[in-house]
Amino acid sequence: MPHLPPEALDIWNHHVGPAILSTVDPDGQPNTVYVGQVRFEGDRFLIADVHFDKTRRNIAAGSTGSLLFITEDTRACQVKGTLTTLTSGADYDRVRYWLNDKHDLHAAVALSIDTVYRGADKLTTHPN
Repeated sequence: MPHLPPEALDIWNHHVGPAILSTVDPDGQPNTVYVGQVRFEGDRFLIADVHFDKTRRNIAAGSTGSLLFITEDTRACQVKGTLTTLTSGADYDRVRYWLNDKHDLHAAVALSIDTVYRGADKLTTHPN
């Protein structure tokens, strides 16, 4: 599993506002939501599921995901990969800790990195 390339990590470290998470339902219909509680940890992103509905169903049905984030100077990066729902364990507990009881946590979602893009430029791809 690839790590975030330095250029993408710099964009992540300077991103502003919420990130945007996209999934698809079993019929191929896209769903996009803002995610404000998201962190990058080593080789994946952890996302707090505090209001997901369609997104939660899409992940349960096996949807892959795309996370988009942008800097103030409009540098953007898109990370595509596999989504996993976590309802217990160390990563779930870490996400619960971030929220500090400010929101109800339904689950944590891990986005494992497969491919990273900056615009149309592919920065990395998971080796098959």
